[in-house]
Amino acid sequence: MGEGWATEEALVISVYCAPKAPSFKEALLMAVNHDGDLDSTGSISGILIGAN
Repeated sequence: MGEGWATEEALVISVYCAPKAPSFKEALLMAVNHDGDLDSTGSISGILIGAN
């Protein structure tokens, strides 16, 4: 999946994390707990979860 430094990597990480977690908080924690671009993956995940 990569580390989220490229746009497509951040999107893949976010799309993976958003439906996996049972709550908003857990999905965001999953999206930002890696060694890559945390702010991008966290913000994209928040947008995806909030759009549901």
